Amino acid sequence: DKWLYHYPMNYTEPIVSDYSILTVRVYDITEVPNDGSPLEEVGSKEISGDFFTGRSVGDTAVLVTTSYINTWSITTDVQRYESQYCGLNSTEYI
Repeated sequence: DKWLYHYPMNYTEPIVSDYSILTVRVYDITEVPNDGSPLEEVGSKEISGDFFTGRSVGDTAVLVTTSYINTWSITTDVQRYESQYCGLNSTEYI
């Protein structure tokens, strides 16, 4: 199937999924132009995760990003449908 991705042999999916990249750009605002010309970019950095929130604290920018935990890879063995749990009632399974 052309839409099916085939993982390499012995592939282990990572527990933390960082598929998103956030680009942070820093601009010089000491002299903001009045003529509509762009601000001067003084730096940029790519960080993993999705933007969640941010603020400035004094001269420091504080950003919070989120990443996702692949719970499937760490809970598969304790799922109710696993053969070792067949025949157990809800109390026994817990």
